[in-house]
Amino acid sequence: KIPTPVPPHVVHSTREVEQRYSCLEECTQELTSKTRDLIIDYYSDEGDKIYHRKQLAIKLGLELNALRIQACRIRAVLFQCVQECLKSQEIA
Repeated sequence: KIPTPVPPHVVHSTREVEQRYSCLEECTQELTSKTRDLIIDYYSDEGDKIYHRKQLAIKLGLELNALRIQACRIRAVLFQCVQECLKSQEIA
């Protein structure tokens, strides 16, 4: 029997978490207001996530899958921006 690999526990220092959060805030501000509002609203559910996202899709006039795709694309942009921001902080 082959043992299941266990991913290493990643410990982030407070400074590292603060840098990531700062970069995320900075990158979020670089989005258009419409895109920023969409991604914030997409993740600001308090309770039933599925119901909240269905309601958001209706509000935006989108199919639920189209909303998911948009959120995925925005996340990709934010991820890339945060990575670049963190790299620039290493140099500074």
